[in-house]
Amino acid sequence: VPQQPPSSSITNSSATYPYVIAGDEAFYLSQNVFRPYGGKILNHKKKVFNYRLSRARRYIDCCFGILVSKWRILIRI
Repeated sequence: VPQQPPSSSITNSSATYPYVIAGDEAFYLSQNVFRPYGGKILNHKKKVFNYRLSRARRYIDCCFGILVSKWRILIRI
């Protein structure tokens, strides 16, 4: 079982938050994996969560795209 990094605080905050993985439907459920709610009939909170998770994944994909374009060696990863 891999070790999880300890929770850390966000800048200028005393609250600590765990590290999480923003995944899609292909990821298995785990304590530190966020994946979207399934189904078509969702309440407002679940729709907002799915939207924000989707937006976070888009930003992460763009960041990796920028890194790959800067350092071509990362294409192999």
